[in-house]
This record gives sequence, structure tokens and C-alpha cells, in this order.
Amino acid sequence: MDFKEAREFVRSLGLNSRQEWTKYCKSEVPNKPQKPANMPDNPSTTYKDKGWSGWGDWLGIKEDE
Repeated sequence: MDFKEAREFVRSLGLNSRQEWTKYCKSEVPNKPQKPANMPDNPSTTYKDKGWSGWGDWLGIKEDE
């Protein structure tokens, strides 16, 4: 999945922290759709030179955690 598509999906989830993202990747956040198989658990590495600019940007939150 390309960066922009993945970020749009992640932002739609309404996650509030990197820790919540980690739980989501482990299917530990209730009432959220399953993470697509083609979305990385570690987006900071996968998208490093493809648009990544921090967890705040990834999650769509003001604070970068």
C-alpha cells in the first residue's frame, strides 16, 4: 500500500498515540476494522523516504508521539 493511501486509512481509525497504533496492529483495539495485510506494522521504516514525517502526521494528531 502506498504511503498516502495507508495514512488516509490510519487517520480514519481515530487512533491517538503510537502505543494505540501498536495495539491496533495486534488486533487489541476493539471496534476497528482489521489492519490490511499490505499495511506495515512499522510504517516509520517502510515509508522513511516515501513521505513519512512522524507519528503525529501518520495518525493525524497534533502531538507527535
